[in-house]
Amino acid sequence: MNTALKRTVQTFAILFAISGISHGVFEILQGNTPTGSPFIEAIGEQQRMWVHGQEGAFTVVPNFLATGILAVTMSAAIIAWALFGLAQKYGATVLFVLFVGLFLFGGGVAQLPFFLILCGFATRINAPLRWWRKIWPAGGPVSLSRFRIPLAAAVVVLMLFALEVAITGYIPGVHNEDIALAITLTCVGLSLPLSVVAFVASIAADLRSSRV
Repeated sequence: MNTALKRTVQTFAILFAISGISHGVFEILQGNTPTGSPFIEAIGEQQRMWVHGQEGAFTVVPNFLATGILAVTMSAAIIAWALFGLAQKYGATVLFVLFVGLFLFGGGVAQLPFFLILCGFATRINAPLRWWRKIWPAGGPVSLSRFRIPLAAAVVVLMLFALEVAITGYIPGVHNEDIALAITLTCVGLSLPLSVVAFVASIAADLRSSRV
């Protein structure tokens, strides 16, 4: 098993499940009301804290309460599976199905590219890293592997900060809502390539440990 890669997948899966829970809670707060469209705003007008705080989502269930309950349930299932089921034979497949469910049940749309990348790397947890060994000579991944934890931590911090601002609009010292939105989008945009590098650094760490 590629332990470093597994831990990074677990970390990011839990991170995006937390985001799914936040969407679900705000959808639940909108009550037993029809969504009116598959494309919804997870945060309703009564709960909205700033002008850009809508949190876009998609749902196949035309009811806010049911959508929110399903989003929270799927998020909890993702956390449980990431912690206890990911190492199993079909661990990555089940994780992908759960993330698809989260997307279809109001868990948010911005996370979709993250889901796809995460599940792609999850398929390598129990796989031999032959291709990576070919492109990296002996000792090649050592330097990158040292940045595995800092890279993963940077993604977590950026995404949690972006989630906080997306909900509340609060950034210390920033009072222009358009600037706050731009900062939020920048954090999310930076997190995507950083997450890929964090996964690659995790593979580097597993290659390094296999060569020791």
